[in-house]
Amino acid sequence: MALPMAAQQQRPLMPLVKDYLGLTTVQAIAIAANNDEYNRALMERQQRIRQVMQELAEETVKDWLEPAELAVRYGEIEMICRDLSALAATLRAQNLGVLDEGQNKKLAALEEAFKVAAVIQEAQASNLMAAPLGPPANVMGLNSGPVSLPLVTGGAAVVGACATPYQFGVLRKGDFQPGK
Repeated sequence: MALPMAAQQQRPLMPLVKDYLGLTTVQAIAIAANNDEYNRALMERQQRIRQVMQELAEETVKDWLEPAELAVRYGEIEMICRDLSALAATLRAQNLGVLDEGQNKKLAALEEAFKVAAVIQEAQASNLMAAPLGPPANVMGLNSGPVSLPLVTGGAAVVGACATPYQFGVLRKGDFQPGK
């Protein structure tokens, strides 16, 4: 029996995740289909954000600024970002719904390990430890020498394309704020 058309169009999940969680082919296809659908929606919204940003640029070079025109466009970008955040939450719920109880426990273990990733990066940057160069270290962005610490965006990796709060210097409640 041939795989469904949706399954033939996706990129496969990362093999380490598939192996670690013990995903079946059906589960991997379902997750990939969910991710592809989200990515299509994300690309559409990113395109609209680019259009609105172009409109903002055109408005701001005018001799006479129209605050209402600017506000409408900034408001639209914010609404798109909120929509993306809701879509990302829905995506995660859909993907988690594909997992069985044992796989959810393994995922919880990964989430616990992820909590110490920043500590590991700081220990490396302080030359207190070196990370192995195997795939797990590479996936976490770790290497064997001093590193520059990346800005962590508080779990919003899926919505990372909607950088509006940082781009315009506005942080929303719950956004990562350095030094806090």
